[in-house]
Amino acid sequence: MALHKHTTQLVLFKSIPEKRCPTCGKIFRKPLVTSKRAWKKQRFCSLPCSGTLLKPGHQLNKGVKHTPEQVERQRQVAKPRYGSDNPLWRGGPQEIRCHTCDRPFLVKPYRRTNARYCSKQCRTDDPANVSKLHERIRRTSAYKAWRKAVFERDDYTCQWCHTRGGMLNADHIKPFAIYPDLRFVVSNGRTLCNACHRKTDTYGALAWRPKAEGY
Repeated sequence: MALHKHTTQLVLFKSIPEKRCPTCGKIFRKPLVTSKRAWKKQRFCSLPCSGTLLKPGHQLNKGVKHTPEQVERQRQVAKPRYGSDNPLWRGGPQEIRCHTCDRPFLVKPYRRTNARYCSKQCRTDDPANVSKLHERIRRTSAYKAWRKAVFERDDYTCQWCHTRGGMLNADHIKPFAIYPDLRFVVSNGRTLCNACHRKTDTYGALAWRPKAEGY
């Protein structure tokens, strides 16, 4: 025989676990949303009942009004601290010298060991980086086109010893490093063999000598 709907609900309601509150003696049932694990730990029927078994001198903070002194102390603790008041303060910007121009400039402490230049211009003018820049320029399509145009104009012939073919170099008449505006001007180039190229006055480090003499 099937049970009536209300009879089924009554049976389920009676099967819900019960406990007696040790404070007020009230019998309370397990809430449906409470897990079995949490129900095993629950002892009191309400929060006020649980506060009566605290240690002497302790009480729940619910509804307790803070004194003006406590409010001011909490406000000072929550106040953001800048500069030397911050516990993470590391002394602020520090002064170091530029590797190129030797001028002092300020950097943050975490960049003290890595910073080397005071500006992008000094980074570009650093001799250690200039050589790398020149190598990148010589690998560009514009430089390769200029080199090919110089060879075709001279018919792949050395302009000093008139040897055709072989190991040829497109030499800059006015040095590549000193005259950046003339790097891709065909009239500033000439075809030389490897041996004749080494005999020029502007080969390698010799290119900087004519600049001091007013080349």
